[in-house]
Amino acid sequence: VRTKKMPDNILEESIEYIVAHEVGHTLGLMHNMSASAAYPVDSLRSAKFTQKYGMTPSIMDYARFNYVAQPEDVRRGVCMSQKRLGECDFYTIKWLYQPIPEATSFEDEVDVLDRWIREGRRNPYLKFGHLMSQFYDPSSNAQDLGDDPLKTTRYFFENMKRLTGGFMDWFGEDDADYAKRTLYYKNMVQVCQQRLMALATNLGGVYQENTYATEDIPSFSVVPRERQKAIVRYFLDLEKNLSWLSNERIERELEVSNPAKYEVANRILPTLFGRLNAIAFTAEKGSEYT
Repeated sequence: VRTKKMPDNILEESIEYIVAHEVGHTLGLMHNMSASAAYPVDSLRSAKFTQKYGMTPSIMDYARFNYVAQPEDVRRGVCMSQKRLGECDFYTIKWLYQPIPEATSFEDEVDVLDRWIREGRRNPYLKFGHLMSQFYDPSSNAQDLGDDPLKTTRYFFENMKRLTGGFMDWFGEDDADYAKRTLYYKNMVQVCQQRLMALATNLGGVYQENTYATEDIPSFSVVPRERQKAIVRYFLDLEKNLSWLSNERIERELEVSNPAKYEVANRILPTLFGRLNAIAFTAEKGSEYT
């Protein structure tokens, strides 16, 4: 989107997504924040994959737009928004509503329903993550995408670089007083900060599994050590080089108190230090990881 006014076709797709999501709630479906972390990141750049499967296996996540996709992917026809129900949605509707003819009471249905749950556990596209889990489970972050959060973040910032470079021209129409661009710029900075905060939940993060006590599956597992180390290195490298967030025209013409590169840099170390308690906790629970 390189215009101040959202194109009608994208607006219509967005409304369709929201309506389907809210209808899901009326049918008893909860938010499923783990769904958007299910697909491989590189698959989200594939036109063939996204046209068949969308961006997430559940409409009940907050997968708004495909910020992983790069310009060449868009030219190949990659889907930029969620246009369909996913595998997890059909599975959940089946669990809630499919008749079980052999059952003569509600109690008789339990064994069948539990079996469906156990069978679904083998499918990563059916994983469920609570909305509030995002504070400790990095796979349940709102508006995340893909199974590799560091790779996702790198693609995200590639798009932010392009946005910074074209910002003043793309959004300049009917904005003689710079009011709109000032607002959009502040929003852009905020989104960059949110992306880094979401990435930081991997530090001391815990993947939650909604398992039964009778299953030989751990109820939680700590984010692997190497993933945590790679993310820390990325944060530190990023703070040393945020010059790509600089745009002389933006900083000269817009009414902003602090350029984006400083606003983002100023959040990196506080974000890292803010995860120390989580890291200490998971060090006790899974010392081989942290």
